[in-house]
Amino acid sequence: MTDYLLESEVEQDGSYAFTALALLIGWLLATMILWWFALYQTAESTPEWLLRARAVCFGTNESGLPDTYGWTVLTLAPLSMLLSLIVALGAEVRASLSFLTKRLAGKLAILGVSLLVSLQVAWATQRIQDGLAVTYTSFAPEGDEALPTTYPRTSRDAPDFELIDQTGQHVSLAKLSEKPLILTFAFAHCRTVCPALVASARSAIAPLPLDGVGLAVVTLDPWRDTPGALPHLAKKWNMPKNAHVLSGEATQVMKVLEDYGVPTSRDTRTGDISHPPLVYVIGPNSKIQYTMNNPSPRWLRDAVLRTLVEDEITGAND
Repeated sequence: MTDYLLESEVEQDGSYAFTALALLIGWLLATMILWWFALYQTAESTPEWLLRARAVCFGTNESGLPDTYGWTVLTLAPLSMLLSLIVALGAEVRASLSFLTKRLAGKLAILGVSLLVSLQVAWATQRIQDGLAVTYTSFAPEGDEALPTTYPRTSRDAPDFELIDQTGQHVSLAKLSEKPLILTFAFAHCRTVCPALVASARSAIAPLPLDGVGLAVVTLDPWRDTPGALPHLAKKWNMPKNAHVLSGEATQVMKVLEDYGVPTSRDTRTGDISHPPLVYVIGPNSKIQYTMNNPSPRWLRDAVLRTLVEDEITGAND
């Protein structure tokens, strides 16, 4: 009876009940925008402030999906708003929907909205599947064998450079290589090998004294991994105190990549970068001791320890 009376009021005064309907449509649009913001694939042109806002709101991880807190926001926020709307104006909303279903224009509007929602659900499902595929694909090197004694060792000069780290300090290779240094290359939006590569380097130096070894990660994406974004990136990668995340002007970074022979292929539409998982172990004399491709933590640790032993022997002979 209540819905019938309200529907009659809708027919007599459309503006009265359409307020409730407008609130429902507003809730739907807000929910769709929220999910799009959380799941859309960032492009190269995405502003830095927008990337940070998404990371703060949803805790977006390497797979491009929200973390537990982010999923909670995506589900509970829309549900709580909808529940409030139903409690406050449930009868009015039902009457307005009933009013629309009895008219051709209303039916077409409902059909259009349903189609739009279906398209976004399909898109969101695909994005989630893509993210899960990345999550459950391991890019970490397998095995825990020792670094072979026959592994090639070099003694060529490491090209010097000066970039900015996550603390805002200008850091040079000459300064970093006062102790054995693991040098590698990655970028924040990489969802494949970069997280595993950084994790391997971090694990390799974890058992070693902080003042005995260093780690430096040069970004492959200076356009988005600007110096201002490095503190968040260092936190995201859980970098230890003896590690530096480095960036600078795009021309400076690209010169470093060229000097160290890091080939890259960049998709200008999406900003994604294809690259090999190169790692260098540099001795205190600024000499490249080892060049590796996606090494295990054990291999990296062994390389650092052998570099330390050689440095001690050299120092003793001097």
